[in-house]
Amino acid sequence: MTIKRLSGVTLVCLGVLLGGTSLADAGHEVTHIPSYYPQEIAIESVDPAAAATELTKNKMQAYIGSLPRFAGPIPKNVKAVESLDAFLVLSFNPASNVSRQGDERCALARGIVAALAGSSSADVRLTPYPVTPFHPDYLQHLDRIEQAKAMVASQGAIKQALKFRAHGEHALALVRPRWQLVGKGWDASLEEVPATRLMSAQLDGWLGPPWMKQGWFQAYRLLAPTLSNPRDKTATESTYRRLVYGEHEDLTEQYSLERRLLADLTRGCDRVVIGYTVRREYYNDELSGVENIAVDSQLGLNSPVFIRTVKLKDFPWNGWLRLGMNEKPGAAWNPIGGFSDAAGRLIWSTLGDPALLPVPYNGSWIHDRVNPHVTLAWRPSGGLELPVDAVVPQSGTGMLIPVGEKKFALAKIVYEVATSRFSDGTPTEVADLLYPYVIAYRWGVKSSGDDRAYDPVIEATTRPMREQLVGLKVLRVERKIEKIGGEIEVPKRIPIVEVYVNFTARELPQVAALAPPWSTVPWQVLVLMEEAVQRGLAAFSKEQAQRLGVSWLDLVRDPPLQAKLLGLTGQFAQSGYRPPALRELVTEEQARARWRALKQFAEVNKHFLVTNGPYRLKQWSDTSAVVQVDRDLAYPGGVGSFNHYAYPPRAAITAVKRDGRHVLIYADVETVVQEQRNHATVREPLKPGALRGLYVIRTDSRFVVIGPDGSVLRVGTAKMAEDGHLVAELPEHLPRGRYTFLVAIYLDGNTVDPSAKLLRFEANAS
Repeated sequence: MTIKRLSGVTLVCLGVLLGGTSLADAGHEVTHIPSYYPQEIAIESVDPAAAATELTKNKMQAYIGSLPRFAGPIPKNVKAVESLDAFLVLSFNPASNVSRQGDERCALARGIVAALAGSSSADVRLTPYPVTPFHPDYLQHLDRIEQAKAMVASQGAIKQALKFRAHGEHALALVRPRWQLVGKGWDASLEEVPATRLMSAQLDGWLGPPWMKQGWFQAYRLLAPTLSNPRDKTATESTYRRLVYGEHEDLTEQYSLERRLLADLTRGCDRVVIGYTVRREYYNDELSGVENIAVDSQLGLNSPVFIRTVKLKDFPWNGWLRLGMNEKPGAAWNPIGGFSDAAGRLIWSTLGDPALLPVPYNGSWIHDRVNPHVTLAWRPSGGLELPVDAVVPQSGTGMLIPVGEKKFALAKIVYEVATSRFSDGTPTEVADLLYPYVIAYRWGVKSSGDDRAYDPVIEATTRPMREQLVGLKVLRVERKIEKIGGEIEVPKRIPIVEVYVNFTARELPQVAALAPPWSTVPWQVLVLMEEAVQRGLAAFSKEQAQRLGVSWLDLVRDPPLQAKLLGLTGQFAQSGYRPPALRELVTEEQARARWRALKQFAEVNKHFLVTNGPYRLKQWSDTSAVVQVDRDLAYPGGVGSFNHYAYPPRAAITAVKRDGRHVLIYADVETVVQEQRNHATVREPLKPGALRGLYVIRTDSRFVVIGPDGSVLRVGTAKMAEDGHLVAELPEHLPRGRYTFLVAIYLDGNTVDPSAKLLRFEANAS
């Protein structure tokens, strides 16, 4: 990862950063401020009515996940951001007589959607298709989305009386005025399924599968389990496998597979997405409020990138940030199977530091703690040969064993890992980077009759990685000295690790996000959790805890468990314990030092949640958590590192015209500019060299040509002419028929709610 710096930022007191002696009197100027803007963040459970008052008075800077209840009009100093919240999902009772066959179910679903016509609002958007404008793959489904809407309009509303059950506030509001609500004997069911439920769980420094924000992936997780037609099931699994393994040659084939998957998932209407809801979150942007807001298209403000960009207006690089939520922290606080509720995710986004972060406004990934270099193999070549001394974790034990001779992979990723110290003072070592692989293979594979040596949540979370990881090798650890402010020397340790996988993708960051060598907690904390689980003291996940009748492992808020963990830590400090998988990487003396550091940290801080992230846990209660910045000068991320992701530009297509073999696209650009201490949206014609502040805006105009039979004929990029309009070239010699041209313009990669247009045209026989 490139170490990012801010020029022109002067620290008058380095002691503020280091928590110790000030060097201000010596005249030092520091051009790198480690960690992020707020020096302290409080995350608290606040009632929505109280939140509205506190937001208005700026006693709280943002309210996350729920709507505050304003008594009157929303004040001008309180602004909202939007993101995808939940899918509205319709299903039918197999025991009911209203719909038996697939065609009947589909007709009934269209009639129900038609009956709800006019119910769309700012928060509820009725669109009978599983891919939304908040998904990065929206463009390639645009014609089918329009077709689904047209079919609903042409059929008309259902006339028959139905008995419904409904789950979720919006679902109840849609059903209650029109149909009878019952508990039993229902014909149809409408429920809200949160998009976050479909993204898979996170594990330590891995946030989820590389494709977790794609519409096709979420549609698969939502609809595939309910398919009743064996032929559709088989076709769906085959197409899904090709997508997750990257078994396609180019974007044209990839888009064809995505459309085929959605067709198979929706054909029988076993379960039907009829729309989606929008999450609206509020923040205060007055002088003492916040700015520099980066909102994730599907996670909203409950995302790592929000924490890494937001700053208080009245502090240039510091200050106290207070965030409110309606939810109380309910999930256990452990980085393997915990932090699984909304409050937990926000707390872990603040404390933890992932290897890569999801780009907030598309489906790609940001380099955070790793800088990857990807090499892809040409599929017919057989792949890239692994070095014989590369290792792979052994299923059931996690032992790192040699891969042997003649092993091949489709991709090699060389990671430069940006390390820093953990909050217990120990440095990040190679053993820390590799131990998450051990966890995945030891606890994610059920290989014996011992239920305590397995966790189904770890299995599900790590399955994509385990299915496609071929091997890994630590090449070396580079050491260098960086000077900050011209005089302050900071030692850097950069492990270089090769990872081989059988996964390819056009988006190389997605390849890098599959199995990065990284851990945001030290190996001894992971081992301590393993020992607690193995001894029957707790379980990693809620599901396994309920199954075994033990507590859900919490490193912070379980005093009886804390006492037992402290005792284990003392024993391990005496014996120099390290698990078998680390015997070749860690000596007894090194292990003793690690366990002593952990024991001392736990005795002082009263918890075991050691991380190498930008913040450390300072205080907590049943309803809150307070974290304090950890400004380690070796920490690679600094103030301003992610500023580019706040307020992304957006295109607005004004016209699309066909001119023979070419399609001409005209558009404006909308950017957010700062006007003194406020921000305003400015719109102007899109032209070459359009600027966003001091930076030239990257323009990507993607187009798709659909044939008369619905097949994808071409995926391409329109080129910009000198006057700013874009030109897309159609395929030559198109047979006679009616074709569909889809186009969207993405500025700086922003695919959220794109300005996408559809053009239909006739081609004569060539």
